[in-house]
Amino acid sequence: MPLVRSHIVPEFLYKPHYDDKHRALLFGKRDAPYTTVQKGLRERLLCEECEARLQVFEDYFARYWFRRTPLPDRVVASEVVLRDIDYAQFKLFLLSVVWRASVSDTAPDMSLGPHEETIRNMLINVDPGPKQQYPIFAAVIVDEEGRPWDGAMLMPLRIRVKTHWACRMVFGCVAWTVLTSRHQTLPLEEHFLAESGDLRLPVLPRKRFFVESGLSEAVRGSMRE
Repeated sequence: MPLVRSHIVPEFLYKPHYDDKHRALLFGKRDAPYTTVQKGLRERLLCEECEARLQVFEDYFARYWFRRTPLPDRVVASEVVLRDIDYAQFKLFLLSVVWRASVSDTAPDMSLGPHEETIRNMLINVDPGPKQQYPIFAAVIVDEEGRPWDGAMLMPLRIRVKTHWACRMVFGCVAWTVLTSRHQTLPLEEHFLAESGDLRLPVLPRKRFFVESGLSEAVRGSMRE
């Protein structure tokens, strides 16, 4: 079957970032620390049938995250607790984004190695696995007044979390992390997306996010332009 122009990160995630000229800043592209785009990055990756399979997960996430707006207007506690998440569709959506980045030519250093085929089969079979398999944890980014901050969008990146390999991406005011290592677990299990549909998101101040993500210089550069 012919391949269609597939997005790496779904177009609906770019929408909050477009200005009045339909331009958005995207961080983490292979050939530059940041770039200005007028449409989400696309490649010929998938056939129409596979696109339709993944669209189901994308539609669910879009409804839950943007129509329901689960984050409060202002965060006053040390974490935000989300409930009633459809564990399978939510997790498979996030796995689908890192998988697309892994098989694309656009995302920097995002090879999942042997995990690529495993995650592909999970997506095909609509099998999210238990929470300890490719666990998902996340942190909500807030500004100095405690408001969820949606000022940056970061393509999936391969990172180290202590002794673990992981994938990190940022959208919807949240830094999302997918662990891909198979050895001992991190002392973070209470913050993993749970089969019960609960997800606990610690608060990540914006300034700390800039430093820890290595985006401080890139953000300052984008603001000068």
